[in-house]
Amino acid sequence: MNTFGRKIVLALVGIMVFSGIDLYATQIQSSESAYSPEGAWICSGEVSGITFHWMDIYTSDARRPGVSGTILCTLPVIGMTQSGHGSWIRIGKNEFAFTVLRLLLDNGVPVGTAKFWGTVTIDAENHVSGAMSSQNYLFDGTPISGVMNLTFEMTRIEVEVGG
Repeated sequence: MNTFGRKIVLALVGIMVFSGIDLYATQIQSSESAYSPEGAWICSGEVSGITFHWMDIYTSDARRPGVSGTILCTLPVIGMTQSGHGSWIRIGKNEFAFTVLRLLLDNGVPVGTAKFWGTVTIDAENHVSGAMSSQNYLFDGTPISGVMNLTFEMTRIEVEVGG
């Protein structure tokens, strides 16, 4: 085999070796479990010593399952609609960002919005930890409150079959 042929063979062997290393690294990384927030969750968090309990439902966008979707939130807050509606998107492996809006009410009349935003990390198949901020706005976008911060945990509501 001439020198040119040896260089070609050596280059091909090098490509195969590096491809094998890359494939091995990818397999190691993908062996870690990847989760999605889809499902129903029971949640609890604390602000200024007050514990809140609520439920969230995360659904997936049919066009992008496991990557983005919508949220229905039932965090009980006086002076707001009973539920909040929003969206979520995957920002990393087992990490998701979300934004939820609720209507602020004055004697039953909508006067603005309450915005909740934050991130959740799924640390086990049925457990999530997260951090959330909230702020209230008039409909024109003018803030009417300071930002409040909350850390929380969520546990998936699992199906129980049988009696």
